[in-house]
Amino acid sequence: YLCVFSSNLFNRSDESEVDELTNPVRVKIMNKYVSNFYWISIFCIGISVALILFYSNLWALGFATTIFLLAILYTSVFKNLTKYVVGFKSMIAAFYYALVVILMAIYYSVPTDMAVILIFLFYYSRIFISNAVCDVKDIDGDRKRGLKTIAIALGEKGSMKFLNMLNIFSGLILVF
Repeated sequence: YLCVFSSNLFNRSDESEVDELTNPVRVKIMNKYVSNFYWISIFCIGISVALILFYSNLWALGFATTIFLLAILYTSVFKNLTKYVVGFKSMIAAFYYALVVILMAIYYSVPTDMAVILIFLFYYSRIFISNAVCDVKDIDGDRKRGLKTIAIALGEKGSMKFLNMLNIFSGLILVF
């Protein structure tokens, strides 16, 4: 979790100018603390490394590092794809959050069986839905930025229908 939290801090500090268009209150509060984001991230990463090495193994540390690097790569390299690939931001955010499920399996030396995969898929779909719903609220700001979100591609009503169907599907995952 601390790896994902650290990468979110990095992303928030990087996107504060863009967020000011759609959420000026959050940016105003963030700007008070943004100078501390890098130190907080370093602290969280240090705690993560220490806990993983103390309680688990190098494989778990490598996987946690991969999650963190993927998130940082999104912010610094792949973010531009959100202008070309519909729903990319929601897909990638859900993916690296859902990777925490796999990390937990590695951390606790649990085999990656069908149960872990189903939990991964459930968690992925829930985070994807949550992120995509936020895009519905942010539709005007995302359109101004030229992003290709599901809300822009399908419209507000169409995206809500799609996300409701995905919500039902995500619940069915638990039945299996």
